[in-house]
Amino acid sequence: MHSIICKGCGNLFPSRYASKLYCTLKCYQRSDEFLRRRRIHGENKQRAARIKAGLDPNVEPSIVCLNCGTVKAVKASEVRDRKYCGARCYREYMANRFDRFIANPESLALPQCYDEYLTGDELTCLIEGCGWSGKALSMHMNMSHGIPKKKFKEMAGFNASTGVIPTAYSERLSQAKIDQGWSAEHMKHLRSLVKNRKFHRDGTQRLEGKEHLRKSQALSRAERNIRTVCEGCQTVFLTGEMHKKFCTIECRTQYYSEVQKKQRQANKRHILTCSTCQKTFLGDDEQQNRVNQNLAVACSYYCRQKRAGHIARGTWTGK
Repeated sequence: MHSIICKGCGNLFPSRYASKLYCTLKCYQRSDEFLRRRRIHGENKQRAARIKAGLDPNVEPSIVCLNCGTVKAVKASEVRDRKYCGARCYREYMANRFDRFIANPESLALPQCYDEYLTGDELTCLIEGCGWSGKALSMHMNMSHGIPKKKFKEMAGFNASTGVIPTAYSERLSQAKIDQGWSAEHMKHLRSLVKNRKFHRDGTQRLEGKEHLRKSQALSRAERNIRTVCEGCQTVFLTGEMHKKFCTIECRTQYYSEVQKKQRQANKRHILTCSTCQKTFLGDDEQQNRVNQNLAVACSYYCRQKRAGHIARGTWTGK
């Protein structure tokens, strides 16, 4: 990182490159270099207007590229709007006109509170000196600063599963998907496919995960003396655990034994006779209802298939 004195305002600014001359775009716009390039742009625009108005009838419709200076024949409808030979000249011209002179420190100002940062109406760019604000920060970082989304999340400390967009905008996008016919179960399944929510492949925990851990610990410490009602004996007791349901282990054991006893009573078995092998077995309520309706029951899948085979061949003599 280099420390350079701005030619416009005289302030000291940091930059990754020693060839920078101005700290911001505002300082560069007041410079002589910018005014000189602006005059060239104005002359080219006036020439295009003369050609389009027909004041130079002997001159074919053409433009002078602002970057390389070559004359390129174009359609008459493109004379006024087109200013470059192609996309490469456009990129080079913009880089030479702006980026070659303006500071590019690319130092990241990490969010101090990730939850507060993501719940705002708009997100501000974390690159110092950028000043951009909008909805899709990841796209801005990729398009304007050349930092891919995955790399940007790692540098800024966001979890891999965090969408770097305002929460209200995220809900609006989700609702739009639902309106288009996406089911809530499908969207929940897609979100569940995102792994490494807190810890990542290298085993480290990012800054957002650490912040959430500190908040959870603070809540846990504040709720250590919680008054709750035991689900077993219905007595009120104090606990330091948020999800504790029983006052003692004995109370919990007795509660679950009673629950299992009720389940066994609900699933009461009946002694029935198999219509194929004539053996007795324990059947459920549905099979008992079939017996009450004078219908056949089977003790196993094998007996049921055997009975179906006899019926198909016409050799069945039972029910």
